[in-house]
Amino acid sequence: MKKKKGENKPIPNSPEKNDETHKVDENPFNNKSDNTGEEEPIDLPPLPENLNDDQEVIEMPPSFETKPDSSPEPPDLPELENNQIDDTTTNQDDGEAPPDINVNKIEYTLEYNDESSYLFIFGPGSSGKTVLISSILYYLDSTRSVNYGDTLKNLNDPSKKHEREGNKLWKELKTTLFDNKFPRGTAQVQVSNPFPRHINAHFEPANKELNNFQFCLMDMAGEDLHSVDYESEESLPDSIRVYIEQMPKSNICFVYVLDPNSDIYEKSEQLSIFSAFIDLLDKNDHTETPLLFLVTKWDTIEDNYNDVEEYIKSEYPPIWGKLNQQARDISYSKFSIGKVNEDNDEIKKYSPEHAEKVFNWFYKKQTGSAIVGENKKRRGFLKRFKF
Repeated sequence: MKKKKGENKPIPNSPEKNDETHKVDENPFNNKSDNTGEEEPIDLPPLPENLNDDQEVIEMPPSFETKPDSSPEPPDLPELENNQIDDTTTNQDDGEAPPDINVNKIEYTLEYNDESSYLFIFGPGSSGKTVLISSILYYLDSTRSVNYGDTLKNLNDPSKKHEREGNKLWKELKTTLFDNKFPRGTAQVQVSNPFPRHINAHFEPANKELNNFQFCLMDMAGEDLHSVDYESEESLPDSIRVYIEQMPKSNICFVYVLDPNSDIYEKSEQLSIFSAFIDLLDKNDHTETPLLFLVTKWDTIEDNYNDVEEYIKSEYPPIWGKLNQQARDISYSKFSIGKVNEDNDEIKKYSPEHAEKVFNWFYKKQTGSAIVGENKKRRGFLKRFKF
């Protein structure tokens, strides 16, 4: 089991960034004027000389006293709503419109909990990342509580926006599987909410021979993660990249999910994204950091292949080559949330089997022990992953 220090630590800025700490302004659009100097009082038209008895005279404060003025009236300008930028404003230097605020241009100071283990889930859009998170939480909070008496606690801090958003996600995920529905996808990071949503939890097994486990599931949009692709015009947001570059390697595990039936990405695109992801890990010295490769939505293709190994070998030989590189700590498996109704895309029956295998992998990599009995036979994981 790895040794923890038990304190929150700020993640320093990357070497290429300034040493000065910058905080994220949650409302950077402050609508302040760029003009200097004092503002002139507004001239109001004179009051009418004759008023009817039933009309009320409103006395104006001294600073708003009326006076004759022969200057031409200024043109009417359209009113701007809150946080709306006047795109007619130009820079004085080059006459171009001011650039949009880019989430990648903001420097971030993040805090991580040295007692917690982080599960970083990668994959293109609509590949099943949020469904995986939902399935893990449901397995821990329902299946294990019923079968073993284990306890799952929510540790999210509502004073932190990304954790408050994680609370909303947790609340949503609790009801979606209960109602046999799929959770919604994840929105991209924005200036107003630049960090991935965090679900911080504490798992306490009833079996006292097992270790308590504090962990964080990070929910990110596939559109953001797709930015690791070489062909992408956008770079990976710094608010996500900083976890890969700065977080201690002993505190993190990676999961990469691949959708075998994607109608968004061709097979060549999926291969390119996975290759770029591996390169990103290698460039940040994560070659030996635990990685689990998941083929999601297995229930849709299980009749066509004997097992997940056959699928990867036949459909993605280059990926199969990466999975067998001995210098890497890579496991692989299939994943399905259960039986799905093809007519209305609802879950007919939730199955905890695959969620159990994923969480057991994460738990064992971080604590050194398994929550699933060592004598149980489990298939589908690489030889380096054994119960």
